[in-house]
Amino acid sequence: MPWAMGLSPLPILASVIFIYGAALLISGDRLAPFAIAGSTTLFLLSDIYRTWGQTLALIELSDQA
Repeated sequence: MPWAMGLSPLPILASVIFIYGAALLISGDRLAPFAIAGSTTLFLLSDIYRTWGQTLALIELSDQA
């Protein structure tokens, strides 16, 4: 959706929700998948592609350190 392309708060909000969802996932909360799905939806709405690729690349870099 091109109307959301210039909205910079959406990726920031999606990142915060993604981190929150990851914390919920680690703690075993039932709502964790919904938080991760919501953050992914926000990433898609803000036209950020390859989000999972970037996330996996950061995880791979942290494993190498």
